[in-house]
Amino acid sequence: MKVCTKCGVNKKDTEYYLHKKGGTKRATCCIDCEIINQRKKYYTEHCKKVRKALSERRLLKNPNYWKEKYAKYGRKRKLRDFGLTADDYNKMLKTQKGLCAICGQPETMLINCSNKEKRIRPLSIDHDHKTGETRGLLCNKCNQGIARFDENIEYFANAISYIEKHKKVGQFAGAIQNA
Repeated sequence: MKVCTKCGVNKKDTEYYLHKKGGTKRATCCIDCEIINQRKKYYTEHCKKVRKALSERRLLKNPNYWKEKYAKYGRKRKLRDFGLTADDYNKMLKTQKGLCAICGQPETMLINCSNKEKRIRPLSIDHDHKTGETRGLLCNKCNQGIARFDENIEYFANAISYIEKHKKVGQFAGAIQNA
């Protein structure tokens, strides 16, 4: 039995690491305290600086490292979050003929690629926020439109009647100006 120098608790010898230099000597603080101590060391400012330097070196070698990593794993993670595979996504895309399920147009939003080129963003996976069920693929505009209306059908109905009301008014106002 031995008293830990950190927590002051009397513990069995087996609850201490063997000394770094080998032999049968044991460390002065118990395994639990050593683990806590190692975690504290890892999160010190010095370690943060070291990790930042490693990241900067990685970016010097390949300035597009994080973009490439996200491009590779980000899409897979998104599909996994929706319970889809790449094949499921491609089948939905083929069924919709590569067009948005709402407006029937292809995606037009561009995203930056790793090689300083821009490419068209893939269609977004639309899902019901209450049930989590996947509904289809939408362009960015339609997907954000649904999100901004909180998927509330009344808001959509009000927006439609508002547009129709002002469309008639606009046509009438145009006729007055032309007369």
